[in-house]
Amino acid sequence: MKNLKKDARIAGLWYLFMGITGMLGLMYVPGQIYVTGDNSQTIQNILNQEGLFRFGILANLNCQTSFLFLALAFQKLFDGVSDYWSKLLKTLVTAAVPIAFFNALLLIAALLVLKENGLEQSQKEALSNLFIQINSFGTMAVQIFWGLWLLPLGMLFIKAEFMPKLIGYFLIAGCVAYLFESLMGVMNAPFKERVTPYLMLPLSLGEFSAIFWLLIKGVKKGY
Repeated sequence: MKNLKKDARIAGLWYLFMGITGMLGLMYVPGQIYVTGDNSQTIQNILNQEGLFRFGILANLNCQTSFLFLALAFQKLFDGVSDYWSKLLKTLVTAAVPIAFFNALLLIAALLVLKENGLEQSQKEALSNLFIQINSFGTMAVQIFWGLWLLPLGMLFIKAEFMPKLIGYFLIAGCVAYLFESLMGVMNAPFKERVTPYLMLPLSLGEFSAIFWLLIKGVKKGY
């Protein structure tokens, strides 16, 4: 017999682990290392805090790995709810993870170049900055998938009788916010810095509410 509450809790744990490692690897560590508009200081920070830089890469890799297991957990939880939305969710996650792994490899390449003895310092910094810039654009690209996967997840929450529909609508709003954030980044929109804080509300509300519901309640009463 299918244990919905157990399956929900497992999905919640994977979601929580992905969220924690994602915030460390994609937000906290970059905030400590990267200096906007000052490439030289960024390079110096990488060299001075190599351990933290490597930790950020490791956290990011763990985040992406857990993303795959989360997709499988949701597939099991929502089995029988909607085959179409379940397959779409798994497809979008499967497409996102290789891009994110490639992005992590770019950061490793940036570090290896800086430690290469056969190059002049100016060449090292130029190549390292190039890898970091490509990584930045790669993150903007993968954000499309990080947004899109919330659409099928939201639809599954809406269609499943054992889940609150409101969280599904929050997740879909998060999908739109992610896509808008990615679009502004690719287009280098001058108003991005002013708009991003407002996008954090729908981004956070959908995913945090899903995580806490899965971990605390699991499913609706009676299921």
